[in-house]
Amino acid sequence: MLLVALPLALHAEQKQQEGKDPAIAQMETLASNGIQQALKLLQKSGRFYPFALVYNEANEKLDLVGYRGDPQSRPKAEDFAVALFLEVRQLAEKNSDISTAVVLKPFQATSTDGEVIFGVWAAVDHRTQRPWVMFQPLIEKKPGHYMLGELIYQKSEEAMFPSLPTK
Repeated sequence: MLLVALPLALHAEQKQQEGKDPAIAQMETLASNGIQQALKLLQKSGRFYPFALVYNEANEKLDLVGYRGDPQSRPKAEDFAVALFLEVRQLAEKNSDISTAVVLKPFQATSTDGEVIFGVWAAVDHRTQRPWVMFQPLIEKKPGHYMLGELIYQKSEEAMFPSLPTK
């Protein structure tokens, strides 16, 4: 696994979402940033491999977690995404300053009429909120240029952070 620190104006983007629960705003901002990074990688190289963004609230640092190793021997994207999710879960258990995380992977969904829709799947979680799963369809307008489709999201039971206390 690779861990790289990235600059992020997370708080500046959260200010634009005033009135929202700060944790929800943080989740939305991190997921949006991750989807934008995936889109940039896709436009640059025609593909992207699963990666995660992990936000450390104490030092306001964003870390990129991804594959490091021989590109020829890397596992299938789906297998690596599962391992990455578990790696982020371990990071969150070990470091209570990590407040938010998102794991992203390429994904293909099938519409009700059988059309295959390519996009970005994201699992996003916050230490004080319930996790979400998101699918951002990417509609190719011309080779290498994509338009964002309508974002689909729902609550998830698969958490990266320790369980929330029940009320």
